Amino acid sequence: MKPLLVICLLLSGLCQAQDVQDSVFNYTSKRVWRVSFTTPLGVTNELRLGPKTTLVTTAGLGGYAGAQATAPATNAAPDWYYGINANVSVGSRYFYNFERRLEGGKSIRYNSGNYLTVVASYTTPAFIRKDPTRPTDINTSIDGPSVRALWGFQRTYRQNFYLNLGLGLGVSRQYTGFAGDFALGYTFPDR
Repeated sequence: MKPLLVICLLLSGLCQAQDVQDSVFNYTSKRVWRVSFTTPLGVTNELRLGPKTTLVTTAGLGGYAGAQATAPATNAAPDWYYGINANVSVGSRYFYNFERRLEGGKSIRYNSGNYLTVVASYTTPAFIRKDPTRPTDINTSIDGPSVRALWGFQRTYRQNFYLNLGLGLGVSRQYTGFAGDFALGYTFPDR
C-alpha cells in the first residue's frame, strides 16, 4: 500500500490544470507506438493526457549477464551467469520545452522533446537463467517493483529512428540510487 501511495503522490506532482492557451493547441501526439531494439527489448505506447503530458506504457524483455572468477589457485575459465526476464512499466511524462523547440525551428514530431517523468515498473524473476556455481558470492536477483524519477529527452529522426535517454534516481527492494533509461528503436508512423 505504501509504494502505491508514493507513486500516486509523485504522479500528482506532474499533473497540472490546463490554461486557455494550452487547451487550444495540443503539442503532444495523440498516440505513438514504438519498438525498442535495446534492453529492455519491447514495445512502448505513448498516449496523450494533456497538451504537454503523456502516459507511457512499456512491455518487454530484459536481462543480465556477467562472469564470476574461479578460485585463484586454478587457471580455469570464469563461471558465466545470465538471466532473461520480462518487465512492464507505466509512467507519466511532462514535456517542458515544446515552445522553445518550435521557436528554434526544431521538430516536436512524435513528442520529440525534453521531459520529466515518474515511472513505476515491475520485473519478473528470470525465466531463463544460468547461475554461478557459487550463487552466494553474487546477487543476480533484479526482480520486483521499482519507482524511478527521471529527467530525459527523446527524439524521433527522419526515418522514424527513435532515441531516448533518461537519468535520475530510483528505488527498488535491491537498491536506492542512480537510475537510467536508454532506448534505440523505431517509431511507427501515424495512420
